[in-house]
Amino acid sequence: MRACYPAIFCLAFCVTLSSCKSSRRTQTSAAAGQYSYPMTKTQPFGPGRHVHFRINVGDVRILPASSDQELRLAIQPKHPASSSEMQSWVQQFDISGQQADIQMKVPKNSDVEVTLYVPSATSLNVNLRVGNLKVDHIRGDKDISVGVGNLEISGLDPHNYGIVRNSTGVGSLEDSVFSAQKSGTLGKSENTVGVGAFQIHSHVGVGNISLDKGASSQTD
Repeated sequence: MRACYPAIFCLAFCVTLSSCKSSRRTQTSAAAGQYSYPMTKTQPFGPGRHVHFRINVGDVRILPASSDQELRLAIQPKHPASSSEMQSWVQQFDISGQQADIQMKVPKNSDVEVTLYVPSATSLNVNLRVGNLKVDHIRGDKDISVGVGNLEISGLDPHNYGIVRNSTGVGSLEDSVFSAQKSGTLGKSENTVGVGAFQIHSHVGVGNISLDKGASSQTD
């Protein structure tokens, strides 16, 4: 009878291990059901229009939409968040005539990536309080401010822009697009006038600004 003890013990251990694995799978599936990402909101939106975007915190990208006829907001949290939670972060997503107004308020302890897809020819007015902002290959006026974080604008053609004004309160300013003289100590600023029809006004309170021509654009 003693010879059976190892076999019985081994069988019990296997059953317990299998139950634990099954429980973990169930828990994982349950957790997965509690949130979904990315959450998206889409509306028809043609080129040559204006987008006003306000967001308090997050890592934000503004990219060309592949169809060039829509406005699409994609929210991807890096932590569990329900669909209703993410919906509540979008306080405004409206289009009226030639203008779109988007406003987001994300919980301060959240870690979230937000991507806004717009037609490649779009004028932007963007305010981000805390986080990093990247604008890639969007042609049009740009009025952009970041409170604390970094701003990167790429895919710029210097021939498209006339008035260019960029500044940081505390931080660096890297510009490989416009031949503008920089001034400042803790912060940097540049002002120049070109031949194009569009304007760029950007400011970062604490952080860095980078402008470059870029090689290729990212789309959805």
